[in-house]
Amino acid sequence: LLDNQHNIIAMMVYEGLIKIFPIDTNTNSNTNTTSIREPYNLRLEEIRYLDLKFLYGYSRPTFAILYEDSRLNKHIKTYSIDIREKELLDGPWCQMYVDKSSTFLIPIPSPMGIHGYVILVGVNVISYITGTSKGNTTSTISILTNTTGGAGGLRIISYGLVDPDGSRYLLGDIHGNLHVLVLKRELSPVHPLGHPGYSGQINNTNTNINTNNSMMTNA
Repeated sequence: LLDNQHNIIAMMVYEGLIKIFPIDTNTNSNTNTTSIREPYNLRLEEIRYLDLKFLYGYSRPTFAILYEDSRLNKHIKTYSIDIREKELLDGPWCQMYVDKSSTFLIPIPSPMGIHGYVILVGVNVISYITGTSKGNTTSTISILTNTTGGAGGLRIISYGLVDPDGSRYLLGDIHGNLHVLVLKRELSPVHPLGHPGYSGQINNTNTNINTNNSMMTNA
């Protein structure tokens, strides 16, 4: 998992342990060189993690982790990395007891998501979470009836950023259907989600990649 803003790579080695690879980038008039410094390990309290994503808009590398507790409840917690001291610090926010069908997180870039907002994707609902140190606000839409007319949710397995500002996302489900998720711009702190619209069908995909000018490819 790469954090371009802070030049580090994070890898989940096994349950409860994350390995950090700092990246050095040297740029001069003649050549650009990139090297990876000696990695180090950081330990998480959470064991059953489901997803981990770096967030936008923080001065330190900050990530959100979606995890499951011993009672099969699901939660989101954030952590910050002190690169100099090689320490893991409590992050700016957490969200307890999210929908039990939740499967992964989508970090939202600025300007749509300032200070580490995320989209939480599940089988039953998709939620937009604005997390801050003063509390969280959530905008949620139900996808129990999917956009192709069937029931039982979308079962999204992949996503891709369509627009650089984070206003549209292309979602792929287990049947190869594509859906466009839209974040609507409003004056309030919450950006309500537009219900995912059916966009077409392809082979099953694990990754949707933005190539250029809102054109997507899949893998």
